[in-house]
Amino acid sequence: MSFCDRWLIVAFRFFLSLSGRFLIQVGINEGSDQYRARLSVS
Repeated sequence: MSFCDRWLIVAFRFFLSLSGRFLIQVGINEGSDQYRARLSVS
């Protein structure tokens, strides 16, 4: 495995974990917004 390949894999993993956290955060925020809307309607 060359140095460049290893760096690419590390960067890819870092990007995946970052985007994963971002998606989870957005999902939680949207979910809580819908939950609040449902509470205010009922």
